[in-house]
Amino acid sequence: MEAIDVRPEVAQFALAMEERLRANVHKNGKLNNEPIAVMIRLEQEAGELRRAISSGESPERLRDEAADVANFAMMIAGQTTPEQVRKAHTFPVLMIPGNWREYPDCPRSVPYDLVEAHARQAERNHGGQSIATLARRGGLDPRELWAVCHGVGWHEAPSYDDAIAWLKETAGGSTGGGGGGN
Repeated sequence: MEAIDVRPEVAQFALAMEERLRANVHKNGKLNNEPIAVMIRLEQEAGELRRAISSGESPERLRDEAADVANFAMMIAGQTTPEQVRKAHTFPVLMIPGNWREYPDCPRSVPYDLVEAHARQAERNHGGQSIATLARRGGLDPRELWAVCHGVGWHEAPSYDDAIAWLKETAGGSTGGGGGGN
């Protein structure tokens, strides 16, 4: 890479980004690093920044919130290997944080095309929401995924244990990264 002169404001912001990363180092391993999951977190952080602006927060608080947004954007930009690009087209598995501890081997995502093949059932089960909307909102839990892929309503889904066993067997989901927020 060619050496370039960095603008002072860019250098200052890069330092702010590093400060925020260090401040949140205790959260390492809790973030699902798949691009769609990171994008969801970026959108959450953008909401925090918007609220901080609207409520007249201090310049330091605005800088911190902006740096959090930028750090998530940086995480997405860094995912450029062919495997990461392929994995970017996944559908997230949604669980409440306590369930990730109870079911640590539950896949964190499934191939997007698996859910896409059952888009109509997903819309029926989830009030007409598209699978793109469901993915942006965090995905579906294992029981909901099972119901969608089996063409039934969510109330007909098996237990979490059985749905997760099916996910691991059938869906080829990824278990990497951990599932909570930053």
